[in-house]
Amino acid sequence: MHPSVGLSMARHAPDEGIELGGKFIPRGYRIGMNPAVVHYDKNVFGRDADEYRPERWLVSEEERKVMDKHILTFGAGTRTCIGKNVSRLSQVSETDCWRLICADITGRGSYARP
Repeated sequence: MHPSVGLSMARHAPDEGIELGGKFIPRGYRIGMNPAVVHYDKNVFGRDADEYRPERWLVSEEERKVMDKHILTFGAGTRTCIGKNVSRLSQVSETDCWRLICADITGRGSYARP
């Protein structure tokens, strides 16, 4: 929900300029977007995008891919955090363990990875 960097992911407009949101940006101008703002996009993350609700990720593979494409906690492209994959690996392991524990304690259903 909260990227580690609250500043814009800055780039510069190309030599030929670029049109963004119906506005022409001349060459050399600094442009960017704030990852935290993207994470509150209700079209991607749902009406409750401003609420902490981890289970929003327990959806179909297609829906999860759309959200994953827009999650910028670790940056993106050439500025992706080099520790992203290590961190995500530990998150998956902890999540799987938590699901197993919950399934065992509640006795509801069987454990299955989404």
